[in-house]
Amino acid sequence: MSEVLTPESPRWNEFVDALDQAGRAGGCHHDHRLAKRVMTEMGNIDIEESLVFFESRGGFCDCEILINVDPGFWGGAGKAMSKDELSEAAASAEAAGIEPVIGSKRIH
Repeated sequence: MSEVLTPESPRWNEFVDALDQAGRAGGCHHDHRLAKRVMTEMGNIDIEESLVFFESRGGFCDCEILINVDPGFWGGAGKAMSKDELSEAAASAEAAGIEPVIGSKRIH
């Protein structure tokens, strides 16, 4: 049976490390192409159901998987951001050409 990747999955760290490396090498294309490639290379992953899970948590593209699905990935240890931290993160994302998302809602 294929695994659906979530932050609780035993292979989650392997996935986000590989996704982060791929994103740093080629940037985010505002789709899931890198996540699909990483999951395919990992093997035995239910890619479609994993993508459904990612989108349910605001992971509408590769970089948003790292930002929204795994809040601890960037050192937040899963803690909620303050309103000021959230505004700063949204401004940084917009400056980088990334449409910021919180949960499943895009910030505009």
